[in-house]
Amino acid sequence: MVTLRFDFYTQNPDIIRLILFQKLEANSKKLEGVPDNKYNDISVQVKQLQDNGEIRKDIDADFASYLIFTNAVNLLIDQYKGVNKSSTKDKEQYLKTIINFLYNALKA
Repeated sequence: MVTLRFDFYTQNPDIIRLILFQKLEANSKKLEGVPDNKYNDISVQVKQLQDNGEIRKDIDADFASYLIFTNAVNLLIDQYKGVNKSSTKDKEQYLKTIINFLYNALKA
């Protein structure tokens, strides 16, 4: 999910500017104009993983989804200068780090 979200924003940088300008994601679980639900709300899938014992149950499914989505795009939105956003190597390292971070934070 993190990779899908990260790749989507990497390939569609104009959407990032729209989100920042209009705060679209803060107001909706669905990213407007994006018909594919795999880029939208994953709370149901997170809840299923919680029920299966794969993700911690003490974290709200909506909040876990929020963590996944926001961390997937933060590099591309943020002004952090420690990562070269145009570098494939830096993007791949960021993605691996975020996936590892989320895995360790959410695993049961």
